[in-house]
Amino acid sequence: MLYLARHALVFGISATANCDSVIGNYCISFLKAELGNDYHDLLTECPDLVSAVKSELAYRYAPYAEGKKRKASVTLRPLTNCYNGPGDDVRYVMNRIIDGDCAGDLGELVDSEGGNVYFKSRYINIAKVMYEFAGRTHHQSLLCLTTAIPGGNANADFKEETLHQMLDIINDCYHFVGTDSAVDLLVLRSADFENSRNLFDTKLAEGKRLFVLSSYYTIGTGINLQYAVNNLFSNSYITLPSHSPM
Repeated sequence: MLYLARHALVFGISATANCDSVIGNYCISFLKAELGNDYHDLLTECPDLVSAVKSELAYRYAPYAEGKKRKASVTLRPLTNCYNGPGDDVRYVMNRIIDGDCAGDLGELVDSEGGNVYFKSRYINIAKVMYEFAGRTHHQSLLCLTTAIPGGNANADFKEETLHQMLDIINDCYHFVGTDSAVDLLVLRSADFENSRNLFDTKLAEGKRLFVLSSYYTIGTGINLQYAVNNLFSNSYITLPSHSPM
């Protein structure tokens, strides 16, 4: 990459380009040091261009955020085709897709939220994924990429607090409360991405189990979400050799 950049105009585009990474990214600090004045950062040098691109992306994404695109509901059908609207009992639906004793409590919680079919279906989907992930204690984290990101206020149609309550019910069902097997929820948003990302790194490095909720619009792909390995859990990881055997 350094050779190419010294002999040609190279454009580097990545949502996580500036995040320190063990694999997947080039060493940006090295390239900056070697290229000197020939290294340019669009975020600082061309803020108007960056703003224009962000505005265009937001405009194109708006129909999905508003639930107008049919693609937004396609993934709901495999789990929630038995939930058709206000006339259906959410608790009955939960008992159809979740085997645990917590199904009734989860259904009652989601039913109490009101809202439209789209967001109730979203809660039901995520409850199912949370339940299955929590029960697989050998899995340390799960990245759930979704179209709708939960809001942090009480007036939101899709509430982060409700998702926390769902996890509380599931952790209690598995008797995980107060243990290392308990699952925490972390929502990665573009507005506060760096702080959330630091919290992500810290919790996983400490051996915490995390259900991470974000969107393709925010982080693109989860492949670049690496974290430090805690020595207490190092035996459960596969380590590739640093060199080929002779």
